Amino acid sequence: MIRTLVVEDAPLAREALVRLLGTHGDIELVGSAASAAEGWRSPPS
Repeated sequence: MIRTLVVEDAPLAREALVRLLGTHGDIELVGSAASAAEGWRSPPS
């Protein structure tokens, strides 16, 4: 299992990546963020 945090500033692209990655059984999506700073502030548990 690959744990993944999606970081993308464009909301439509971020949502598309979240949906795409959500269809793969080997990938666990642990969150998404609009910037690297936001991603660091909210680390996955």
